[in-house]
Amino acid sequence: MSENSPIIAPSSGQRQFSKKPVFIIIAITLVLLVVMILLQATNEKKDDTTVIPIVKTIKVEPIDYVVPILSEGMVLPKTQISFASEISGKVSYVAPQFTNGGQFKKDDVLVQIDSRDYELAITRAKANVAARKAALDLEQAKSDLAKSDWEKYGKKGEPSALNLNLPQVDSAKAALAGAQADLLLAQRNLEKTGIKAPFDGVIIGKNVDIGQFVNVGMTLATIASIETAEIKIALSDEQMQNIQLNTLNDEILVTITSEETNNKTWQGKVAHIEAQRDSRTLLNYAIIEVSQPFAQNDIPLRFNSFVNIEIAGGKIENVFKVSRENILLNKKVNIFAYKSVIETIHTNLVNNAEDFLLRLILNFKIEKTLYKIAKENVFSYFIPYIFFPRSQLEIREIGFAHTDKKFVYVNDGLQKDDLVIATKLSNVKEGSMLKQYSKYIEEQ
Repeated sequence: MSENSPIIAPSSGQRQFSKKPVFIIIAITLVLLVVMILLQATNEKKDDTTVIPIVKTIKVEPIDYVVPILSEGMVLPKTQISFASEISGKVSYVAPQFTNGGQFKKDDVLVQIDSRDYELAITRAKANVAARKAALDLEQAKSDLAKSDWEKYGKKGEPSALNLNLPQVDSAKAALAGAQADLLLAQRNLEKTGIKAPFDGVIIGKNVDIGQFVNVGMTLATIASIETAEIKIALSDEQMQNIQLNTLNDEILVTITSEETNNKTWQGKVAHIEAQRDSRTLLNYAIIEVSQPFAQNDIPLRFNSFVNIEIAGGKIENVFKVSRENILLNKKVNIFAYKSVIETIHTNLVNNAEDFLLRLILNFKIEKTLYKIAKENVFSYFIPYIFFPRSQLEIREIGFAHTDKKFVYVNDGLQKDDLVIATKLSNVKEGSMLKQYSKYIEEQ
């Protein structure tokens, strides 16, 4: 048939029977489409001689995450002093806990100085007090007698202080007061022979032992309080702003961990911020106080321990927590995706099917309106059911809201229930078919 040949309109009788070829064509087309799909699947199996990778996956869910502020520092005692003697003498006793690392309670006698000399000093002071008291009584009696004689013999005027022996009385009173003060001093010195701990603490360094002679002011040991420890940490301006440390209106709690103790934890609080920054780094310094560092945990938080500090910062919402091990370069991640085969072979298959259907219609001299009906029936109803989903690799770009040493917190590029691939893939292109590990086990 030439292109210029006139198209003869079908008669009414022909129009009555035109639907029958349409259904025949639709049926033929359906059969051919099924055959084409089966042939393509067969060719894919033949071409793909490699084994389909089996991968482990992790389902991600959105969470609200409180960003921790991390720092580190050295544990130091808040109070550390030189434990010194206030008297001199020979050490006659040391407590069992008076050793390096030994712990003690407040008012425990740690060192005892030989007290015999001080006991004798008290006896001497008491005797002196008694003598001074007797001298005062004697001078007071003389004064009373002089006053009585003045009145008895009717002497005119007032007697002078000297006539009444008052200077001697005052001197005797002063001597008595001095003797009593000496007695108190001797008693205090006797008390000081037992050198007591001023607080609950620990021995940092021991300097004396039994039999050693000590002088006044000599350091017996270096001791530190275990009631409160301090940790000095460095913070940037951004970290300070994140946890609102510039105001310290509310108590800010911190968590303390130490790798030396298998990450045991202790609790502390931010005590204050130092008034000046570091002149070289321009970092700020915060002081963390830890109450009862030796008693908070079954393992004591020892001084000079290097610890990690974690402070609760701001909260980020609706992020996905993904292990760093599963993140690719350039902020990408492998996704185990289910995609329809129609997304991969739709174009070629549909185009070929349309060409084939059009050829049939032209050969059978069927009107274009019937071609439209056939096309709508085939491609609108049949094709969606014959294209089935399959699992494959999708490489997706993501955005980070926060990162730490182990995880990234993704705020862009992931959706609820996405399956992140946890298996390392090499030389696997995007779109390649995959099998899920759990499903592979179930299939076996």
